[in-house]
Amino acid sequence: MKSQDILVLLGILTWKGPKRTYERLSSAIGVGKTPTVHAVQRLIEARLYNDHLDRVNFLAAKEFLIHGAKYVFPHPPIDENDTEVLGFNTGISHPVFMGQINYTKKTIWPSAKGNEKGIPIKPLHPSIPDSCFTNIELMELLALIDVLRMGRIREVAIAEKLLLEKLNTYEK
Repeated sequence: MKSQDILVLLGILTWKGPKRTYERLSSAIGVGKTPTVHAVQRLIEARLYNDHLDRVNFLAAKEFLIHGAKYVFPHPPIDENDTEVLGFNTGISHPVFMGQINYTKKTIWPSAKGNEKGIPIKPLHPSIPDSCFTNIELMELLALIDVLRMGRIREVAIAEKLLLEKLNTYEK
């Protein structure tokens, strides 16, 4: 499993528009076509995606995203003394999490395209800040996963609940 596999899984989950192809999906998430194909193959092997039915295995995906991703792709605790940079809100600073817990410092994915200033958080995949900022649903899911990857107990409990609610809206 690679970190881009989560991005591909969430890209499939949030896909809207014309028939999904590897080219369209890879373009939408900022990952090359070949890595996207390989990611889908790994998702099939992990039983997170069924290519015959062209659908995500929701039970497995929910379990992995909520309970496994933080162990496979952990993020070190944030250093509030880190130099602030420009980028896009993520984690505890993303609008999907705002109002849950108040913080003085923002967490962001560094990006020259962003206009928020905060403590930099390493995204699951380097393409996330610059390619996914137009897909609000995808960014919400990734931001909640970031909270799981680096959050404290109370933050994680809130993020789990919010992520589960969001994932349930995609289940068919």
